[in-house]
Amino acid sequence: MINTEHKSLNGAIFNFSPSLKGSSSFITSYIYEQLLSNKIRVEVINVCKFKILPCNDCSNYCFRYGRCKIKDDEMYKIYEILIKKEFFIFVTPVYFYHLPGYAKIMIDRCQPYWVRKYVLKIFNIDKKLGFLVCIGATKGKRLFSGINLTIKYFFDIFNIQFDKKNNLYLRNIETKEDIDKKIIDGYIYNLFKLIKV
Repeated sequence: MINTEHKSLNGAIFNFSPSLKGSSSFITSYIYEQLLSNKIRVEVINVCKFKILPCNDCSNYCFRYGRCKIKDDEMYKIYEILIKKEFFIFVTPVYFYHLPGYAKIMIDRCQPYWVRKYVLKIFNIDKKLGFLVCIGATKGKRLFSGINLTIKYFFDIFNIQFDKKNNLYLRNIETKEDIDKKIIDGYIYNLFKLIKV
């Protein structure tokens, strides 16, 4: 356990896995428990539990009004978290060298905020810290390239810092038994140094 009397930023861990029993969910829970035990304010967002409808290209409604036309789902809860929290940890498995469907749907629905920022010029938000944990079952050289690119531009919308040196990339993880907790502990220690204030 990391002993500290420092205050911390208020954050959220987004679990992008559709399985709540897999390796990504295990890592999400492990990071959450370690941060919580050290009095770091954080909550877990299991995206698969939220009712989020996909973007339906609604005749550029968001380009005209800067908001999403879809009203009958729970994406508004995600928007609120992305705006109010001060740091984020995104944990994701690799699906066909990219993000799982739940994650991509959520990110696509953030288009209204891209419009507010770059088209309507009415969205300004304080800088936030962002961290990415990717878990892949194979070891391809470009295993995380697709995810990195999407996350980089997603982070940009909400002024979330993206720095690959602050991320964790795990290869050859078929099951949670393949996870080396020492690696996760080292990563958590570095996280702590960045999010304390």
